[in-house]
Amino acid sequence: MRFVWTGMTLLFVFSLLSVPAQGIVIRHDREDKEYRKLGENHPNVGSFVPVGNGACTLIHPRWVITAAHVGAGVSPFHRTIRFGDQDYLVERVVLHPTWGGGESLKTIDMALLKLASPVTGIKPAKLYQKTDEVGKTVLFVGWGDTGNGKTGPQERDEVLRGATNEVDSEKGGWMTFLFDAPPAGTPNEGISGPGDSGGPAFIEEGGTYFIAGVSASNEPASEGDGPCRYGSREYYPRISKAYDWIVGTMKEEPGSQAVWGKYTVDLGEADWPETLTGEIAEAFFLAVGSGDPEDLVNFEEKYRSSPLLEETSAGKRARTWRRRKREWGALEPHSYAIVGETEIWVLVNARRSHRWMTMRFVLDGQKLPGLERVDVGRARKP
Repeated sequence: MRFVWTGMTLLFVFSLLSVPAQGIVIRHDREDKEYRKLGENHPNVGSFVPVGNGACTLIHPRWVITAAHVGAGVSPFHRTIRFGDQDYLVERVVLHPTWGGGESLKTIDMALLKLASPVTGIKPAKLYQKTDEVGKTVLFVGWGDTGNGKTGPQERDEVLRGATNEVDSEKGGWMTFLFDAPPAGTPNEGISGPGDSGGPAFIEEGGTYFIAGVSASNEPASEGDGPCRYGSREYYPRISKAYDWIVGTMKEEPGSQAVWGKYTVDLGEADWPETLTGEIAEAFFLAVGSGDPEDLVNFEEKYRSSPLLEETSAGKRARTWRRRKREWGALEPHSYAIVGETEIWVLVNARRSHRWMTMRFVLDGQKLPGLERVDVGRARKP
């Protein structure tokens, strides 16, 4: 959900901790142990903590690659990646410049994350530079719930699995493949599911596994069908089409987008910062806490730009805030982290929905990531 205020963008990003995770979906006529075996021997595939809430691949001792919609959900409060039995903190998030939060084949759903310390004892994956992915067999791995092509994802067990598929088309910066029902498809045909977003599609050449794509989204076979079942189509942005950006980003280490220090501030021990973003964040939570939707309308009148206010009537805005109040219940800000002079992140407990959320307040004028409504027929994986 995105809202734009005067000199201000208010962005709600739900915590990775609150998203149900699901994983590799397999053929119904194959034993699960075959897929578990395929998932072995890929220690350079990491998981966001808790395990199963998205995946990433180590491509440099300090850099991992994942999906942009996963990277956009990383925050100062939820930024831990696990390789083996070791946890690493994310220091920087860099989203692909074409990605703006929506789902479109004109964008690249890809992100690079820089770690605060290097991963040791694990060999990074090599990047697949060729553009001949169509017809190649890919291997992908992930944790979380599992199921089969008939049932779709069913249960969470946090077991690493792998599956294979054959790339059947490319659409610009994306490659796609179908989850074929037997007897069609590869012997260990499968598809990644919700919770596997950001994980790799490997192409093996000469005994070496190259990362060729990043798990992003799944399109059901037809309207009314659930995702990640037989006939559904998988979409992965291609490494080959983003190669120059990947190499250039790791070399240049751009200063834009999220960069976090080591500490956050507990609101039980300190006041809001004396900055414009701190003022607006405090005003927002005071308006929410009053219980009167009119206070939120007044908050908008003060901080939202006139052109945006003219788009929606005050009555409609009040109804929208009443609905959100019913969904959220009380919002209790717990702590905040400052990112430069124009951005503040706030960790919030939504009492009624029993969720922790990250709310990001950003001064207008910057291009920033966000969570947008998924296109009809396309199911984004958390």
